[in-house]
Amino acid sequence: MRDQAAGTSGQDLRRPEDDLHEVLRSLKQGLDEAASGFFGSLEQVVSQPFREAVHEISAAHARASAQAGLESESSSPEDPGTWTRYASYRSAVLSEVLEPLRDTLLERNGAQETEAAWASLRADILRLMAGLPMEVRCPEPPELYDLQENDGFRVRVGKGVVRFRRGLSSAFGRRGGGVGRQTGKKSPAQSLPAQTIPLRRLAEQCFQGVLSSRLETLREGFHRECAGPVAVLESAVAQWTKEWPLLETELEKGGGYLPEASRQAVSEAMEELLRLAQGSPADASEPPTSDGNGTASAEVTPAEERISPEAVAGGLTRALEHGGTFPAPEELCDQLVAMVESAWLEFLEHVRVAGTFMRSSPPSDSVPRAEERARAQDKACEAWIQWHRTAPNRLVLSIHLLRLMEGIAETREELVTGAAETVLLPLTEARESSRRAFRALAERAEKAFSQPKDSQDPAVLSDEVTGLLTEGLGVLDGSWGGFLTPDGIEDSIHALADGASTGLAGRLTILPDTISVQAVHSDDVALSPTKELQDVNLRETVRQVLDVLRLEKVRTAPEPLLDVLLSTREEVAGLPEALRFNLEAALDELTAPEDGSVTEEDMGEAASLTREGLARTEESLSRLLAGLSEGWQALLDRTDEILGSAFREIHGRLTADKGVQQQLGGIRDRVSHWFRTSSHEARIALGRVEKRARRTVKKWSVQALRAVRLGQAVVGTTPTEAGGGDRALSLIRQAPEVLAGLPLIYRRLFSFEPLTEGSLLKGRSEEEAWVRARFDSWGRGLCGPALLTGPVGAGHTSFFNVLSTSVFPETRLHRLELMDRVRSEDALTSLLWRAFEFDGDPPPSLADLGNSIRARASRGKPWVILIERLEHVFLRTPGGTDLFEDFLSLQAQTAGSVFWLSSMSGAAWKLVAKTEPRAASLVQVHPLTPPTRPELEELILARHGRSGLPIEFHPPSDLNPLVRRRLRRSRGEKAHQNILQTEFFDRLFRVSQDSIPLAILYWLRSTDFRSSEGKLFLTPPAEIRYSFLDNLDLELEFALKAFLEHGSLTLSEYQEVFAATPDEAVQTFEALRARLLLEPSGGDEGPLEHSEKRVEDKVGYRIPSLLSQVVARHLKNRNILH
Repeated sequence: MRDQAAGTSGQDLRRPEDDLHEVLRSLKQGLDEAASGFFGSLEQVVSQPFREAVHEISAAHARASAQAGLESESSSPEDPGTWTRYASYRSAVLSEVLEPLRDTLLERNGAQETEAAWASLRADILRLMAGLPMEVRCPEPPELYDLQENDGFRVRVGKGVVRFRRGLSSAFGRRGGGVGRQTGKKSPAQSLPAQTIPLRRLAEQCFQGVLSSRLETLREGFHRECAGPVAVLESAVAQWTKEWPLLETELEKGGGYLPEASRQAVSEAMEELLRLAQGSPADASEPPTSDGNGTASAEVTPAEERISPEAVAGGLTRALEHGGTFPAPEELCDQLVAMVESAWLEFLEHVRVAGTFMRSSPPSDSVPRAEERARAQDKACEAWIQWHRTAPNRLVLSIHLLRLMEGIAETREELVTGAAETVLLPLTEARESSRRAFRALAERAEKAFSQPKDSQDPAVLSDEVTGLLTEGLGVLDGSWGGFLTPDGIEDSIHALADGASTGLAGRLTILPDTISVQAVHSDDVALSPTKELQDVNLRETVRQVLDVLRLEKVRTAPEPLLDVLLSTREEVAGLPEALRFNLEAALDELTAPEDGSVTEEDMGEAASLTREGLARTEESLSRLLAGLSEGWQALLDRTDEILGSAFREIHGRLTADKGVQQQLGGIRDRVSHWFRTSSHEARIALGRVEKRARRTVKKWSVQALRAVRLGQAVVGTTPTEAGGGDRALSLIRQAPEVLAGLPLIYRRLFSFEPLTEGSLLKGRSEEEAWVRARFDSWGRGLCGPALLTGPVGAGHTSFFNVLSTSVFPETRLHRLELMDRVRSEDALTSLLWRAFEFDGDPPPSLADLGNSIRARASRGKPWVILIERLEHVFLRTPGGTDLFEDFLSLQAQTAGSVFWLSSMSGAAWKLVAKTEPRAASLVQVHPLTPPTRPELEELILARHGRSGLPIEFHPPSDLNPLVRRRLRRSRGEKAHQNILQTEFFDRLFRVSQDSIPLAILYWLRSTDFRSSEGKLFLTPPAEIRYSFLDNLDLELEFALKAFLEHGSLTLSEYQEVFAATPDEAVQTFEALRARLLLEPSGGDEGPLEHSEKRVEDKVGYRIPSLLSQVVARHLKNRNILH
């Protein structure tokens, strides 16, 4: 063919059928090569790279599963190290599966690569069409007009017409030839039948039009087949992300995430602590079993209800294996080949009948319809391209979720591991080492006191006890000194909690705002790229869950453990004092008095005190950390609850298939946030209302009761409880017997003698600060005399004893206690002269004494004098306060040389302040108030702590229903005991009526040392009704008021105050003494003893300190004392 573009005529062709055959053969070969090239491009560019990448990822997942023991279901979640293997598997999935798979999907967009191959196929077809000649002329096939079985009526008629016409033409040609021969003319040659074939137009119509239109129906199918493995992997990752974190979170409960070394050490320590806690006889419940982490194991979920780790890992394994195969779309390829073959056969038929009446136009669409179809196909292809672009977002979401899980796990591990390494393990080691040391000391003491009595030397034993005390204190300081550092343990725990909370909050800043993910594909739904995307507000979702309140919960998670540690620190701080108190008491027994020697009984008591002190210290160390197991378990439970629930909530929102769950989660979060923020304010408001209502009701009830009693007293019908007064008197008489029946160490601790050690005096820090401030001001010349007032029995003597060592250790200190009344100036001057330890005879007047004080004042150490019971300087008679006025003037005149600090009862001060107001203004006054409820508890427990005995509180028979409900709701013996302890001291504070001696008596009556060896049981005391006070007439009640105002009175002083006869005075004294309302103020009789002697003249009598506050309250209720 010379010119394919211009066409070729049949006359110029020698063998035109051969040329057409060659063109058709080349076209067919080109179409086959285009289809093969399309298939090869799909394999090389799309399938093979993806298959190879997923195959490597699948191999990495298989290795991680094998290392975690997830290939079979032989491993048990309870096996030690299971949590570590599962966490390693999760990390491997994150770094070796999800991240590489995400990178693979981001690098290779299957839709774009498929579209490129499809465009190459269409370009190849267009290239083939452009290489074809426009027309081809060739002889008609001889059988072109032969009848065929499938010819229609029109074709049959047409073929018949053509054959008839050609037959006529042939016959005419033959006749014309004969005439020519007859005339001698030569006839022209007969033209061959030729066929003009518009080859390029037919090919474009068949291949570029019809075939391309048919192939478009397969175009989206190839995209869907290419997206199938990606959708399977995406669904598998979504399912794995939905199941595995929850499974691991459940398995992590109880501290399984701790490192192997820490977990083993904590397990051993907690087993010992649990054994101590279970050894409590009050714990009647079944002891919890310890799991591999040393914590109480929770109820195990049945195997059929628990998510199988192997099944979760297996689902991802199967999806990766399927993606690693990525089979070619054989069905679609076969359809494409069939379409090409069908189009080729149709093209050959059109070529065969081209130029004849049998020619028909190939089916083609209208231009608008073709363009519309092309736009639809392009839109669908663009949707698939966008689908592949968003497919990795599901992996990105899973990666961020796992990283957040790692962050929460690291926060929990940092908090719990830090607490274990900072607190738990060091304390258990200190406990064991100190216990061993005290066992050795106890053996030494036993050996020293086990010698024959005739060979025991008190001096040698005293040296041995001193050595034991020194070594014991050294052991406690060496083992527990760091633990006792002020704020040390609080700072360490708070630093751990603050670091964990801050680190968790910092992870919120690296999260993306929004991730658009596709709905998880389901096998029973056709894969479509047009499904609506779900926008996951990742940062906002996490921020709503990990809000300020939850972060604050993380910061306060160690509070239960810290409470236990602080309580333990208080117990540890009391151990040296208890040891010192016992062994110093033993040294006192081994020290010979000035007028005698150490007896065998003294050495026996010394041995008992030494053994008891060392044994009590060793026992206290043994049970010291028993409550730590509960605090540790509370820490684990709170971290699991706070952080575990936070992750589960985040996980639930982020793995939700639709946005409704997120919306519901957001509503739930806002409601929860509102409830958490407003509940605290509501509780405060309710507490205020409840407190106000309680106070109002109490005030009304007291006023009503007072009015009833006053009315009954006016008409003389005051009721009394039958036997109530006798019972109260009997209990008071039995006070010495209660004290005598206590252990030796307890008798020393809870004697009614004034305290000498400052550590046992509680609730006086404000008063001590006031005295210190007055003394400092006096040193600068800015302050005069000071006076402490307060009720009788408030502890003036004990307070002065403590001030001697705390405020006035570097002074020239003098003390004076006025036990009897001072009536004359020379007597008071003589007492003060001896108190100042002046040489020579005392001067006759207070003025001369003042001159001597000023003359002897030096610039050395400050000069301080403490005077007690100043109420003995006046008498409520005409002119009875003149001496008191002169004494206050002396203090004011010598205030530049001496710091005067005195004490007297509050009732006495009110009397003299009204009688001598100008003299009263010369001194600065501060009251010693009764102890508050917390101060009373601290005071009692400070004394008890020296004994080293553990306490167990028992519920009373008349337990308040509210307290009983709190007990039912409490968890653990520690919480149970805390509630009972609060109830005990609430009742003790109520029945003691602001009296410290009476509170001590109630405490002693509540003790039970016989039920268990080495343990103290306490039952809340029953209130004593002092009904015998209701029978007092007004004369006796005003007499009691006089005793409160004067401190003590003799018979003659009483006669002067009330202008009574001697017989009336004796009758009043005897009536009060018979009710135990009076006791001698001096002599050998103790404060709790009752004398059978008759009332004697010249002997001062006072109200016992046990009953002073009871009497004062009774008189206030009767409006006699104000």
